[in-house]
Amino acid sequence: MVLGKALPGGYSDVATSADRAAVFSRDSGIPAPSVKVTIARVVDTPGDKYVQVANEAVGEWDMTGWTLESAGVATFVFPQLVLEDGTSIKVHEGMGAGTATDIYTNSTEPLWVDNIVTLKDAAGNILTSYDVTTAAAEVATEYVDPWKDMIQY
Repeated sequence: MVLGKALPGGYSDVATSADRAAVFSRDSGIPAPSVKVTIARVVDTPGDKYVQVANEAVGEWDMTGWTLESAGVATFVFPQLVLEDGTSIKVHEGMGAGTATDIYTNSTEPLWVDNIVTLKDAAGNILTSYDVTTAAAEVATEYVDPWKDMIQY
């Protein structure tokens, strides 16, 4: 099966056959995991604290049994969940009703204990880590059209 279509010739779905422990380098000396499921954001605002996990890969990933960890302790274990390509899920600290894009820990335990949040697959392989202290602050950006003053109507 390739991208949801059964093809003769022995092709297989890369989501199930990818070597998740392999690494490649996009930039010299900077390894990146072959699994493109990453921690996109960590938010700590009054009344809401969550970790957003995004699938930047082609294909879906079964996240059942994957964990979020902090200070070497699993702070959240993913329930049965398939993350479709191009989508994300927010794991909220505390109680709440889950939706397709938001799930809750339903616990009073914190999602992160120290400044590092790590995502591991069900086999315990580290896929990505997020440093809460060095995360870029969200800044509102405005699109600047460099041609706006040059176009005559």
